[in-house]
Amino acid sequence: MHFTDPPIFPSDDGSLRKDLWELRPAPGDFLFLAQALRIHPVTARTLVSRGLGTPEQATAFLNPCWGNLLDPHDLPDFERATMRTARAIRQRERILVFGDYDVDGIAATAILLNAIRICSGNVGWDIPHRLIDGYGLGEQHVNAALEKGATLIITTDCGIQSLDAVQRANRYGIDVIITDHHIPDSELPAALAIVNPNRTDSVYPNRHLCGAGLAFKFAAGLLSRLQIPGQKQRELLASFLKLTAIATIADV
Repeated sequence: MHFTDPPIFPSDDGSLRKDLWELRPAPGDFLFLAQALRIHPVTARTLVSRGLGTPEQATAFLNPCWGNLLDPHDLPDFERATMRTARAIRQRERILVFGDYDVDGIAATAILLNAIRICSGNVGWDIPHRLIDGYGLGEQHVNAALEKGATLIITTDCGIQSLDAVQRANRYGIDVIITDHHIPDSELPAALAIVNPNRTDSVYPNRHLCGAGLAFKFAAGLLSRLQIPGQKQRELLASFLKLTAIATIADV
């Protein structure tokens, strides 16, 4: 199949139909990139259109390695968030990880929950019911955390719009750390920390992390702060990569 040919899919009645792809005008010499890396012209065209026009840039994107991972400390409030979580772990405070109900939120919750457990944290989790609770951290979830004796709530893949819930948590002495990748409104919740690469003041180079990607970064910073040995850190983070990858694809 040539890259200009339309893909062929089965229709509902079993016959074959042709769906037309509408491609943007060719961005530069993408055929050079296709030949240099021996990749499909459509792949090369997409890479060039996204600013990855040299063989070096494209290779780094297509073949990622540990050395290419960005420093999570550039994320907003990252230091404050990991310091507070580490303190809660050391002092055996009750921590609640609150996630979203989609693939990204569940994966992010699993990553952060396991990272804190590995560090011997006293941690539980809560994921809302899609139909009953709706999206995001609500005041009822803060009430439930209070009943469980939690003094720290960490959200994954949600929380950036939970102004009232965070205010309620503050009134009862529960600290809230928000890890969320959704675009913030003009007003941010009054949380202890808001780790979000899409904040207007963010200098983190990659604004496309999903919730599980942020949880992966948070886990990396937490393991480092609690001085988990380097080799064990690497093994643990490698075990989280599958969930991170699944969540990233699912959240597209």
